[in-house]
Amino acid sequence: MNKVKPASQLIRNQGVALVIGLIMLTMVTLLAVTSMQSTTLQELMSSNLKDQMTAFEAAETAIHAAEEFLDSDQFNLGAFDNDFSDGLVKFSYDDIWSQIDWATDSEQVADIPGVTTAPRYVIQYIGPVTTELNQLNIENAYGQEAATDTLVEMFKITARGTGGSDNTVVVLETMYGIAN
Repeated sequence: MNKVKPASQLIRNQGVALVIGLIMLTMVTLLAVTSMQSTTLQELMSSNLKDQMTAFEAAETAIHAAEEFLDSDQFNLGAFDNDFSDGLVKFSYDDIWSQIDWATDSEQVADIPGVTTAPRYVIQYIGPVTTELNQLNIENAYGQEAATDTLVEMFKITARGTGGSDNTVVVLETMYGIAN
């Protein structure tokens, strides 16, 4: 025979189910909130990385523009001086990127979409490299011997690029030589 449970025992069992349901609902809510915070953090990190890469590409564009200027017909060694008015500097300065006002003491490159401030560059004239030990092999990428009478004019290019915000800044430096 089936025994009928008293009503007081049924009410007690229903209360336990309610407590367990509330505990499970709280755990699922905490899991959802934690997941949402993690997703938000990952979105911020990927946005910052994109901004950093945009600034890096802008600085590379400025370096390329400086190299094109050095290879062009506009290039003249007499234009290099120390007044910082045109981005052409006669002597080499360590950490020039921290010593100049980029808005006025450098050469601006054309605007790039997605960048708040156009990239800029400074070219420093290092001087001729004539010793066989220090001479760069500009024309030959495979390491064969270069002629010892080749004169290489050396330049240090410093470029600055920004990303989608002016708070993201990348500064790149490279050496560039022109064989005469």
